[in-house]
Amino acid sequence: MVESIAVVPPPRRLGCLVLVTNEAGDPLLVEPAGRPGLVLPGGSAAADESPNEAAARHVFAATGLALDLWQIVAVDYVPKGELVEGLNLVLYGGVLNERRIGTMKPPAPKTRLAGHRFVPLSELHHHVEPGQRQRISQAVRAADNTDARLPLLLRGEPVG
Repeated sequence: MVESIAVVPPPRRLGCLVLVTNEAGDPLLVEPAGRPGLVLPGGSAAADESPNEAAARHVFAATGLALDLWQIVAVDYVPKGELVEGLNLVLYGGVLNERRIGTMKPPAPKTRLAGHRFVPLSELHHHVEPGQRQRISQAVRAADNTDARLPLLLRGEPVG
């Protein structure tokens, strides 16, 4: 007989980030106000919010872009340290052409972001912290290889 043990799981953060590039392959990064370095756009999922909805919400607030997000290009485990232990999912937002880039807006005031810009991969080391650089580089590599992308599932069903 197996006993049922009620376990309260530890709190974990679910970060929902977005990789979007321009046609040159440069990733879009945002600048958090009051914090050094650039990061991928995104943020934490709220309670009962799916990863794709959270990522879409954050990237819209940061850029005004409405993206259909249904593929994961990286999963990054972050141990307890500066933040609560958690997972960061990097969802693939695709390649933006010049016309679509021209529709981008400055970050909404509530985002606490100072701005956004596309950064060439060869210049990442000037703009991002080492852990962020690795996350971005791995996500770009997976995005370039369609076989390396993972489908986002909600209760076993593919999104998108």
